Amino acid sequence: VYESVFPAIVGKTIVGCDESTVIYEVVNTRATKFDWTLPEYAAVTGGLGTSRIEVNFNASMVGEAIKDNEIIYVRSAGDELLQGEGERRLADGIGLRVKITDYEGNCSPEPDVKLYGFDCGRPSTCTQHVLHKTTEVYTCGERIQYLMEKGESEADACRQVAMVQFHGHCGGCNP
Repeated sequence: VYESVFPAIVGKTIVGCDESTVIYEVVNTRATKFDWTLPEYAAVTGGLGTSRIEVNFNASMVGEAIKDNEIIYVRSAGDELLQGEGERRLADGIGLRVKITDYEGNCSPEPDVKLYGFDCGRPSTCTQHVLHKTTEVYTCGERIQYLMEKGESEADACRQVAMVQFHGHCGGCNP
């Protein structure tokens, strides 16, 4: 007999550096006791030992816009009698990768995170997160801004960077 769904952690994968009351939960399991491990600047404020926790983030972001590849990790504790591949995986531990952001400068003593004043006409996809992605040396936003300073329209600069030069990194800003 095969299990169709494995245990997983569900919750926000992009959070603000000072965000509070963020919920993470283990689903698709019969386990009842859990050991959670969080990044050093995240604290459980409710539900410790259960499948559903509340977390507050308080990350210092000096010189950074994003802390990437932070892991929220959980394993079942004391439920050794549970059967199935998914339950064995949970006993070994599963993780959820989280990005912690500070685009507004809330967590930096000296807000040095640049906010770009353009969105290439695509506010839902050309976000500050996309504009801050690094392409070789410069970010998508820096490249677009440079072309605009050289006289190209916003649409042309966005098209050049997001479609022609760096579609994989900056594609969300393609008008």
